[in-house]
Amino acid sequence: MNPTFEPLRTRMVTIPDPYLQVWWKFMNKEDKKKVQIHIGHLPSLMEMVAYPDLIGTMVKFWDSNNMVFRFGEVELTPTIDEVLTSYESVGMCNKRKHQPDTDLLFPKVWDFVEIKEKLSLVKAEWMDRLPGSNIPLRKLYYRFGRARAYEKFKDEFVSEEKWKETRPLAFAICLLGTMVFSQGPNYTIHPSVVMVTHAIFNGVSYGPVRKYYNLAPMILADIYRALDRCKNGTRFFQGCNLILQWWMMRHLIKAHDPTEPDSLERPNRLESHDWWVQRNHFNRTGGQEFWYPRLQGLREENVQWSIQCLVVTKQIVIRSGKAPYLIFAGLRGTRPYAPSRVLRQLGGKQELPQIEDMTKFVTDHENGEVAFTKKMLQLWKTRRVLGEPVPNRFRPKCSKDYKEWLKKSLAGTIEPGPNVPHIIADVGAKHQIRLHQLQEKFDRNELEYQRRHSEDAKVIAQLKQELQKSRQCMSELDDSMEQQIQSVERFRHQEGARLARDHLWANRYAMWEEVSIAKRARLGEGSGEA
Repeated sequence: MNPTFEPLRTRMVTIPDPYLQVWWKFMNKEDKKKVQIHIGHLPSLMEMVAYPDLIGTMVKFWDSNNMVFRFGEVELTPTIDEVLTSYESVGMCNKRKHQPDTDLLFPKVWDFVEIKEKLSLVKAEWMDRLPGSNIPLRKLYYRFGRARAYEKFKDEFVSEEKWKETRPLAFAICLLGTMVFSQGPNYTIHPSVVMVTHAIFNGVSYGPVRKYYNLAPMILADIYRALDRCKNGTRFFQGCNLILQWWMMRHLIKAHDPTEPDSLERPNRLESHDWWVQRNHFNRTGGQEFWYPRLQGLREENVQWSIQCLVVTKQIVIRSGKAPYLIFAGLRGTRPYAPSRVLRQLGGKQELPQIEDMTKFVTDHENGEVAFTKKMLQLWKTRRVLGEPVPNRFRPKCSKDYKEWLKKSLAGTIEPGPNVPHIIADVGAKHQIRLHQLQEKFDRNELEYQRRHSEDAKVIAQLKQELQKSRQCMSELDDSMEQQIQSVERFRHQEGARLARDHLWANRYAMWEEVSIAKRARLGEGSGEA
């Protein structure tokens, strides 16, 4: 069912902190080049005009179970390739040739001691006095943004050389923390952003191997999470609403001749976005009352299916080997990713998608403690690619079965789950999924059994050792009592010796009687269980 119109009061980042703009404006060319090598054209987010009403309206069409927008007669969703295309720079491409970034990036567990180390700080009493874990942008601006900041805060830094080296990193932390992974309206920075940005700039060492990453999967996962949370009533959009806005406008504005290079395209697509929208004569100034009927009535022929600036290759990742989805870790949570539902966006032919329940992978994490890490890596290692794209990606193809299924799915006449071109359920697909679920359950039970068996074996071994020690102690005690009886026998004519001997024999018999009772009780329990 289509959502009924009711304006959502969703807040988001619409303007950057003016201190951040000043910092970028007066940054020297060398530092700007370093920033663009690692995070591309993301600084141009500061120059974009935000459309909060567009994002607030889009939230109403978000399907949290399948991670897609369901506009009118179509399904669309942002993909990692489109997100990367929005901000990728020539410097990033050149870096990728020498430092491939095909591994998944996970937020790392942080503490303020490590954050100080990443920022080349030897003393930061202001950080210890923060009311919470979030870092104010202006605290970093005062120490790294000003040209003469080192003279004022030199006691806090390792050296002036380290301070100069850290300035581009500090700017990127402030930009990502307030414009990409925005924490709230007060321009504070989530501490995990420091760890993530440092990994983007310097890579992460695993023994002799150093791995490098790009931000697109993490940006996408946080956008998905923000859409989920706002759909459920959260007021602030904790994701990059400006990249989501760029993506939506690229699909809403159809190219006049997509087979020809776009004369309005610029290398920095974020910086030229507003100019590009204006030159295409698209009305973008309306509120949610303007956007809602346009998104609700979106038809297949009204969509620019493949973004013109997207480079389509055979290596575009569309799923994993064992499941029709992948899982990505955002800054604050994990989200599944299923581009196989929107292959037309990536230059492929849309067939009937395989659907599985992905909701169990929708999680939030605290302080870098990411759930399903092993599962994410397993799925990523078995990832499958698009293969040969269609001859003309601007005239996308889709099967009749898919069209029929989508029509029924949007109308709400079929149940979610293993879908088929007809209303009749695909029993084979259901059985395969059921078998897969049972196999996973069996594997979990087998691991649990092995764990308990190992623990029980340790306990049994310990009890055997204690029993052996007890038997040895009893044997030694019996020998000791025997020796005492023998020694008393020499004085058997004395009254005290006779009493001591009788007492020793009584204790000895009592001890072995207790042992006999314990044995009979154990044998009785064994026969009762049998």
